[in-house]
Amino acid sequence: MHICIGIAALVLYSCLLLMTHPFGWMASAIFVIVAGLWSVLIEPRWVRRREFTHPVSQLHQSSAIKLAIVGDLHIGSPYATLEALQKLLTNILIEKPDVLILVGDYVIQGVIGGTHVPISDVVNLLKTVDIPCVGIIGNHDVKDGRSEIHAAFSDSSIHFIENASVTLNINGQDVLFIGLDDESTGEPKPDEAFPTRPEDTVVVCLAHDPATFLREMPYRSDLCLAGHTHAGQVRIPGIGALVLPGKSPLTWSYGWVDTKSGPLYVTSGFGTSIAPIRFCAPPEYVFIRLDPDSSEV
Repeated sequence: MHICIGIAALVLYSCLLLMTHPFGWMASAIFVIVAGLWSVLIEPRWVRRREFTHPVSQLHQSSAIKLAIVGDLHIGSPYATLEALQKLLTNILIEKPDVLILVGDYVIQGVIGGTHVPISDVVNLLKTVDIPCVGIIGNHDVKDGRSEIHAAFSDSSIHFIENASVTLNINGQDVLFIGLDDESTGEPKPDEAFPTRPEDTVVVCLAHDPATFLREMPYRSDLCLAGHTHAGQVRIPGIGALVLPGKSPLTWSYGWVDTKSGPLYVTSGFGTSIAPIRFCAPPEYVFIRLDPDSSEV
């Protein structure tokens, strides 16, 4: 993965150099230098707010549910400090979502310019959130120690689900959250995690790696959520990500994807992995409003 990110960045800057060559090598080189500085100094800290409306047929006609989604916090990576996380949470809570959803990777290992932050410090900040919170595990979390992750979350009110599920009643509507283990460092077990589908219940399935949704699931979910890809961290305009961690298709690098498991949103995440580089893949936090599907009336 270290090599892949480096190759992607090199290819990107080479493409920019070739694209701007007609304007003169000096101008082209300056453009590439500016793009490189942007991708290291500006875009990784330029956190975007995204919002979508997603129709769900299972929702009562009088109900609407606002989900806040954050992935790949990677606290300790450059610009993704505990102070930055506090600011992020403040910005999210101001908008009064009904649930905060965390799709894994709370910590880092070996990020250039980063400093390891214990998972306990991250969770101590997350558990101050005064709305229901659901979280799953990511590959970096497993590498940091599965037992440490479990211990940190067990001492909080956060619903940490790993090949398991939890049902929350939100605005009078039952919502079943299913959390699967990480694809590359664990073993997702959909048959264990998915209970028999209750009637009139919205189903939201969480997996850190979008590749997990290539698996056969017991039934389709109303919404699937994942992270892990960081949108590629380096994207070529008009083309997208050149490489991704894991086995998901490049077309699953970011945004909405239609899968056999259900509609999937892949978030670009908050922090960075390996190198503090983002180009055309800014960090984000996302609001998804679940609305009754009027076509079902």
